[in-house]
Amino acid sequence: MSSWVPLEANPELFHEWSAKLGLDTQKCDFHDVYGLDEELLGMVPQPVHAVLLLFPLSPKIEERHRSEDETYAESLLASEILWFKQTDSAALKSVHATIAGEGQTAAPEAEDPVNLHFVAFVRGSTGQLWELDGRRKGPIERPMHVPHATDLLRVVAQFVQTYYVSYLSLILKMQTDPDQLQYNLIALGSPDM
Repeated sequence: MSSWVPLEANPELFHEWSAKLGLDTQKCDFHDVYGLDEELLGMVPQPVHAVLLLFPLSPKIEERHRSEDETYAESLLASEILWFKQTDSAALKSVHATIAGEGQTAAPEAEDPVNLHFVAFVRGSTGQLWELDGRRKGPIERPMHVPHATDLLRVVAQFVQTYYVSYLSLILKMQTDPDQLQYNLIALGSPDM
């Protein structure tokens, strides 16, 4: 299996990456999410269709994911969500390779160790919150309800704060400086008006 160069958490890069794969960026675009409080979430154009989270991987989070994959095996297969493995498409790999070197910072080599990973969150047709991670066995239905499309970013922020930020801060604080934990949220929503 070949390695892929990690993408920078940059809305402009995701704009270009998605446009090359066919997204109509006149109808939706990527936006930085500057924080998890209501005021900062309110700065993001609505509705939000998906939220990308970049978070630090750790052995404990990997163990938690493996356990969830076993627990949620049935829902993984029954999902209404289009999901596929992270590295199973030649078109994705080609676009990814083109875009990965265009960030504001120098991209690492494909073989360099990187402990950061992206996942996406979307709203299902009946309001369920789905987490999409190409390294997992399938989409994971999270125990959060998203009543309307305009609630997705707020619900994801609550989930990320509880499941990722608080949990990882707790398990990693003894292993690293908690101020160095790296998170980033990018929302796919309406274009800026």
